[in-house]
Amino acid sequence: LGLTLSENSYVVYGYDINKKTINRLKNGDPTIYEEGIKKKLDYNLNRTFWPTNNLEKNLSSIYIVAVGTPLQSNKKPNLSYLKKVIKKLGKIIENDDLILLRSTIPVGTSKNLVVKELEKISGLKCGKNFFVAFAPERTAEGRALEELKTNPQIIGAYDQKSLEMATGFFNSFIKTIIQVENMEAAELCKLIDNTYRDHKFSFANQLIPFAEKIGVNLVELIRAVNTGYTRNDIPVPSPGVGGPCLSKDPYILIDDYKKLRLKNKLLHEVRNTNIFPIEYLSKKILSILKKINKKNWKNL
Repeated sequence: LGLTLSENSYVVYGYDINKKTINRLKNGDPTIYEEGIKKKLDYNLNRTFWPTNNLEKNLSSIYIVAVGTPLQSNKKPNLSYLKKVIKKLGKIIENDDLILLRSTIPVGTSKNLVVKELEKISGLKCGKNFFVAFAPERTAEGRALEELKTNPQIIGAYDQKSLEMATGFFNSFIKTIIQVENMEAAELCKLIDNTYRDHKFSFANQLIPFAEKIGVNLVELIRAVNTGYTRNDIPVPSPGVGGPCLSKDPYILIDDYKKLRLKNKLLHEVRNTNIFPIEYLSKKILSILKKINKKNWKNL
């Protein structure tokens, strides 16, 4: 995102607390893989893109928060990284600054945690002195540089002024903007995205033991029912659902249901269904290795 912005008339400061990450970037060494990212980094580094470990006043007028929200051992989201960023931002934001939130977070976090903490620390008022919007990141790893320009950008904001500012910013490099009614709606959009895909993959994965019982190649079968039939887009089974987000974000939605004292058995069943192939496959592999007398399989 930083490099995309740096190519669209913005001077970008990429801030991180990890000094190793910043040092690598300063040396022109990308810390992630994306097609074409090295070339973009080399061209924009120290021109319009500046990696830094220092977050101070007057650094920017737009702050984009894109920190991780991993799960804790109890499957609840860990918001400690977000809280640390908000404390830092609260000390440096000034009048007319815009804060854009990209991280996947529980519904209500932008308003009930981020805005309140920023107001408390800064002494400023959201919607009057500074502005906040939630604009979820929706790109796939490996295709992000292209999808940042082509994927529609959803935006939910604190108020109308925040919405206008956020829309104007994203319109400078994204063609399609989708405005939703508030920040809670935008937060839920992100959770719906990945939870739906988790559901989609679970349909194929729950067929694994059935297909094996009747001696059918499930992968070939799904390809057969998809071929030429436009109403079908059934995924093939796999031991994973693709990246960390799909296995994490449904738990955030599950926790949101619990907070509202609502039940949703389907979310739990889907997650369990997509965890099942990992253990199922490992047992099959171990069984095969045992049959061919590969006792020392750990060294394979």
